[in-house]
Amino acid sequence: MFARFRKDPLIGNILGLVALFIALGAGAYAAGLAPNSVKSKHIVNGQVKTPDIADDAIKSTLVPNEELIGEDIDESTLGTVPNATNAGNAATAGDAGLLDGKDSTEFQGVGSDGWTNLQLNDGGFPIGCYWENFPGGFGTPGYFRDRDGIVHLRGVVRAHDGSSINCGTPSIDEIIAGNDALPNGYRPEARTLFTVSSNNKPARVDILPNTGQIRAEPNYPTYADMEVWVSLDGIAFRCGPSGANGCP
Repeated sequence: MFARFRKDPLIGNILGLVALFIALGAGAYAAGLAPNSVKSKHIVNGQVKTPDIADDAIKSTLVPNEELIGEDIDESTLGTVPNATNAGNAATAGDAGLLDGKDSTEFQGVGSDGWTNLQLNDGGFPIGCYWENFPGGFGTPGYFRDRDGIVHLRGVVRAHDGSSINCGTPSIDEIIAGNDALPNGYRPEARTLFTVSSNNKPARVDILPNTGQIRAEPNYPTYADMEVWVSLDGIAFRCGPSGANGCP
């Protein structure tokens, strides 16, 4: 039988053409596909499974922007961030609620301390010169210390003649509020003077650190102007010494 095929030229030509087509087809396929690779057109949609993909084969750089969405990610497989260094360059995740090591409750607004009424100098009441709140709807003379250690004063006051002794005795009658009127922790670190108003004129008020006294400066204002009114509104200073008696 084989001898007959070798003698039949038609059969030989046909077999030769078949062999040629096979060779050309294989070459064409090999020319368009790298070894150990496959193209998308050769894969049935949805048939590539997780075991078919090598570990670390898919990198974020290989995924176009916005291609991954929430439903594509299994959040249960994500690890935890070990510390805040990997999540924002903070020292640790535990202090993420702090600012400069301070809790948010330490950053409260001015006024959180509450106003304390100022004890005015009653002098020799009712006989001698004394100080009282000036009527007219002004705030009650008082003070408070804010969270930054700034002490604030308010109020409008006036000196008042006694029934027997009029105001005018130096170093006594100009004392608006006497010893401990401002307690420790609410006093300036050194004697401090403030420019205020008295009877619509410039005036001077001093606060003493050792006693907490608040004093009007004699002749500036005059006793006559003191008896009209002296304003304490706007007086503010840093408490001292820092770190003592609640002064931050």
